[in-house]
Amino acid sequence: ASDASPYGARDMAGNVCEWCADWHDGRYYATSPSRDPTGSPAGDARVVRGGSYNYGADNLRVTLRGWYGPADRQPHVGFRPAMDVK
Repeated sequence: ASDASPYGARDMAGNVCEWCADWHDGRYYATSPSRDPTGSPAGDARVVRGGSYNYGADNLRVTLRGWYGPADRQPHVGFRPAMDVK
């Protein structure tokens, strides 16, 4: 469909920020692999990516990154279940 990304994903911006499995480490990307980095192996906060319905247009993009502690709850942070297509 025309509204899907090149990978077939839909609704990647403007819904909620997505909670990721990666631990946040502000220094990680200085030494990480340039292709498909897996994230820091440990930390105190999880990475969240993408914009949310309550963000301004300048922050409504899939490249936006932030972080929250594992016990933090925010109405604008969610997750996207995914599975491999066989």
